[in-house]
Amino acid sequence: IYDGHHHGYMLTNAIDFINGRLPYKEIFIQYGIFTTLIHVFALKIFSQNLIAINIITCLLYSLTILLISLIIIKKTSPIYGLLSLLIIFFNHPIPWLPWSNYYALFFIILGFFLLLDLKKENIFLSGIFFSLVCLSRETYFVVISSIIFLIIIYLIFQKKNKLIFSLILGFAIPYAIFFIYLLYNNIFYDWISYL
Repeated sequence: IYDGHHHGYMLTNAIDFINGRLPYKEIFIQYGIFTTLIHVFALKIFSQNLIAINIITCLLYSLTILLISLIIIKKTSPIYGLLSLLIIFFNHPIPWLPWSNYYALFFIILGFFLLLDLKKENIFLSGIFFSLVCLSRETYFVVISSIIFLIIIYLIFQKKNKLIFSLILGFAIPYAIFFIYLLYNNIFYDWISYL
């Protein structure tokens, strides 16, 4: 890896976080706090080496392709699921950069996978994963909020109004934790000015 900007930037953010530096005040978090936390997790699990970030990115991307295939299998047929898997893999076999887009895509697809079965706990988890999309890539908040609005309309038409609260609660919990973290570390206004 010779790209000191993309790879090095992600690595230094995670290492700075591990060393106790404050996001948004002492660390420039370009995409979202959860991207940095995923990288921190990778560095702690595998090694404090750049390859750890690439491993976690490739792993989540592979799971994303698998989930897309499973969604298509459930909604159409196994042959279309297999074709989708092959088309995606041959179109984009390896995530070359450890970007937040791969993490956000994983959480979006996981959220939709859980929505296939309209159970209260799945809807709740789906809300959590949609929230993690926004915390991985903060610029996706408007799009994910629109998706949640459309899901709420769908639930109303399906006469599943009781599930709406589960979705909203699931979406709100990660943000509540994030805001508590910001307030506890006295960096809420740094985050606001950062936005």
